[in-house]
Amino acid sequence: MVMARRLFKNRHGDTQSFEWTEDRNILWRGSRSHERITWDPHADIITMVDPAGGPYMATGDIIDFPEEFAGYTIKHFERHDEGYIIHV
Repeated sequence: MVMARRLFKNRHGDTQSFEWTEDRNILWRGSRSHERITWDPHADIITMVDPAGGPYMATGDIIDFPEEFAGYTIKHFERHDEGYIIHV
């Protein structure tokens, strides 16, 4: 299977990448400097990620960037060594 990988440059010029994982979630790689996050302490999951310069993403949002990822609803986020896993 060919895994889609797309680059995104935010308003501060930081390049981030998005690609499918083997279990059909999305690996979001990029800078985590000056980010804001919210989490649900009862479920121990991240519910919102907002890195400096964007993009802002939250649980329940429908992804609207490149075709390969558009239309999926975000369930939650998980920290990853290189960024976040977006569970869809």
